[in-house]
Amino acid sequence: ITCPFCAASNACAADGECWCFIVEIPNQLLSLVPKSYLGQACICQACLEQYKVDPEAFVAAQNKKV
Repeated sequence: ITCPFCAASNACAADGECWCFIVEIPNQLLSLVPKSYLGQACICQACLEQYKVDPEAFVAAQNKKV
């Protein structure tokens, strides 16, 4: 499974214990996931950390991709 933002492997282990089950994913970040990826892909740790450091820059970078 790849990240919907950077296409890198997200190291998801949704069938077991995954890091994403123990962290809070901000709603604004979730709202940026393209509809075609909802329920199909997980955000990687790197993108989550980039968002947490500078949400405005992350959003701006995603808007440039569209």
